[in-house]
Amino acid sequence: SSSNSLFNGKPRAFLPEKIDSYEIGLRNKFNQAVSLDLSTFYSKIKDVQVALSVSVNGTPQSIVDNAAAAEIYGGEAMLTLRPIQRLTATLGGAYTHARYTSFPNALVTAPLAGGGNSQFSTDASGYKLVRNPDFTGTASIDYERPVGSGTVFVGGNLYHSSGYYYGFTDRLHQGNYNIFNGRIGYGFLNDTIRVSVFGRNIFNKNYASLLLDSPTGDRLIYG
Repeated sequence: SSSNSLFNGKPRAFLPEKIDSYEIGLRNKFNQAVSLDLSTFYSKIKDVQVALSVSVNGTPQSIVDNAAAAEIYGGEAMLTLRPIQRLTATLGGAYTHARYTSFPNALVTAPLAGGGNSQFSTDASGYKLVRNPDFTGTASIDYERPVGSGTVFVGGNLYHSSGYYYGFTDRLHQGNYNIFNGRIGYGFLNDTIRVSVFGRNIFNKNYASLLLDSPTGDRLIYG
């Protein structure tokens, strides 16, 4: 067991995770212009480590606890296209089914009319693992061209998430969202040194990078 989780200033033991994981996949390169990678996976987890927020004398504290068991399975695909010289496009997608198969004493919260949350134990077996979207997708395009003694490159990528839950009973939810990133730059000295300007979340999409429930209330951190 481990004891690096503190509760009320004292070490609190929790168990290590035990994971049995299996994956099988194929890499297919049909020609210089088209390739397709496929994979499927299955994982069974015992003593899943989960983060909890509890109140000690009115002050939120984070501790680590164990859910009894979880199951994760799904598949991924990645298609790479090179229709013309120096242009590369990729399309990818992943489906993930992630559930707590046994979580009989999950610590959860419910809003109180006067503010804050009540905290109580419930059976969260069958609920989704926190921060695990059912579907994610990516699309990217990159182009390079020799200019002068170096190389100009430009690219962009789109990331899609179907959304996910925070909290063990699906009370806190981040809906589906898309993030677009881009870059442009120049490679010097036979492309051994690259300088670029890049932007992340260029269209300024608001989404929750972190949602936490605690007895004092819910806390939101934006991406």
